[in-house]
Amino acid sequence: MIIDTEWGGFGDRGEAEYIFTQYDKIIDARSDHPGVNSLDKLVAGMCMGEVVRLVLNKLCNHKYNLNVKNFSSDDCGSYSNTRQIMDELAIEDFTFSDMLLFREVCLVVSRRSANLSAAVIGILAIACVLNRVRKAKMTVAIDGSTYKYHPFFDHWVTEKIKELIDPGIEVGSKRWKSKKWQCVLPKNKSGWNLFSSELCRQAMEVKKKEKEEEARIKLETEERERRQREEENRLRGEEEEREKDKKMEEERARIRSEQLYYEDERRREEEKIRSNLLED
Repeated sequence: MIIDTEWGGFGDRGEAEYIFTQYDKIIDARSDHPGVNSLDKLVAGMCMGEVVRLVLNKLCNHKYNLNVKNFSSDDCGSYSNTRQIMDELAIEDFTFSDMLLFREVCLVVSRRSANLSAAVIGILAIACVLNRVRKAKMTVAIDGSTYKYHPFFDHWVTEKIKELIDPGIEVGSKRWKSKKWQCVLPKNKSGWNLFSSELCRQAMEVKKKEKEEEARIKLETEERERRQREEENRLRGEEEEREKDKKMEEERARIRSEQLYYEDERRREEEKIRSNLLED
């Protein structure tokens, strides 16, 4: 099953209004199409950078654009990417506390985007579809530069999905495989037809593996039944042999009993004849 969710317009009728901050409302008002593509404006990488810029502009009264993924990828303690970007933007006289603040803002905005993405993926693409189609495996394709290039985005999405969906459904992403479902980044960018073909290929591979597994289980079941029949036949044969031996033993006992009887009769006759001869 292939579903192009086109969820960018989610919230256009006010469903996501309570999520919008003052910065999101500014971005929406300044956009080419205010009031539409609400979810896109909450999770898109370009809008994330603008939210960070607006927050920092309010905090420190500087106006510059920021690359969120570079800030977020800094290792704790080094902040080399943060230093490099601030140098490129010719921001001088910044303190270590400023770098901590900048990085924290980027992390919060990025994490919010990942959480919102996970909510839509977990509820729509995974929980609803799996509960309806009842398939054992499912692949969710996620496209976009944020998911592709942000160092932690796919991990955050996966971790948040774990909190949102039924714990009985196993979770996975492109880095952590799963038996139930997985999130993948489509490698082929030449069009949705090729991408759909790739999904179909993956589905066919899954179906092939399922058939192979069914065939293996069938063979094992048949082999187990064959061995069980052989064991039953062996036990039945042994039982028949025991019954046969028992009957033969009973027949031999009957013959011995008859022989003893006739021998006793013969001895009695001999005794009787001998007694008559003595009397004469």
